[in-house]
Amino acid sequence: MPKKLYGFVLLSITIFSFGNIVRAQSSEQEIYEYSVATNPFWHNWYIQLGADMSLQNPYGMNFGRDVFPNGKTYGINIAAGKWITPEFGMRFLVNWDNWLIKNRHLSWVAPFGRNGKNYSGGGFGFIVGEFHFNLTNLFSGYNENKHWHITFYPRAGLVSNIAIGSCSPMVGLGIINTWKLNPKLSAYLDLSYQMTTSEFVDCEVNTGIGTGSNGFVDTSIGLIINLGRSNFIKLK
Repeated sequence: MPKKLYGFVLLSITIFSFGNIVRAQSSEQEIYEYSVATNPFWHNWYIQLGADMSLQNPYGMNFGRDVFPNGKTYGINIAAGKWITPEFGMRFLVNWDNWLIKNRHLSWVAPFGRNGKNYSGGGFGFIVGEFHFNLTNLFSGYNENKHWHITFYPRAGLVSNIAIGSCSPMVGLGIINTWKLNPKLSAYLDLSYQMTTSEFVDCEVNTGIGTGSNGFVDTSIGLIINLGRSNFIKLK
């Protein structure tokens, strides 16, 4: 009887252990679908080259009715970034507007109310740092063969109106759509909105126009060039 009892207990432990192993393997597979190895520091860097259009939104002005041509500018941007994980990265971006296409209007860009003076005075530019959250990889897991990615980011930095010599803090939010053309090259569409101070517009205080917080929409298109290795090793 003790031998039969001992055999029953041993069989029960064996079955229980086997079941735990199967469940653990299943759990590992589920976890590894969303897990990758950390790559060396120099992996997953990229540079970005693009052309942009901004639409100014001074405080107190009718953005929907009068933004064209009073607040429309064109420019270029250059950026460098790195993906730390498939879901999280950082980017440093420099922009200069009123460079690509001459615009004789621009009465909403400082010096306020003087058409074309911003363009002839050197335009404006901004420098920002950003945190990037890849929503595609965050919600559906990492797959290096995916072509379309949607990324959300907050940004903060400085904007300088070169035409009047002003410098103001700037914060914003944006979203990027990227499409991978090949392992080294991607196309992108970037849309953001940023807020800055009244110094950027530099209007007359006694007019009551533009004296509050000001903002502008920025739309950019261009290319992303991957540097070196640009994928992650899946733990599976």
